Amino acid sequence: MAVQDMPEVPTKAGPEEEKLDLPDVPTKKPVASDAATDDAEISTKRR
Repeated sequence: MAVQDMPEVPTKAGPEEEKLDLPDVPTKKPVASDAATDDAEISTKRR
């Protein structure tokens, strides 16, 4: 039973991880840009 459960877990996690990775890459890029913009705005507002 344990052997059958093991292959089922990675099989389902495989495709799910791939789908999560795709949106993760583009999501991190805009987030970094927004963070940089926010930091710049905060610095400007502080001054």
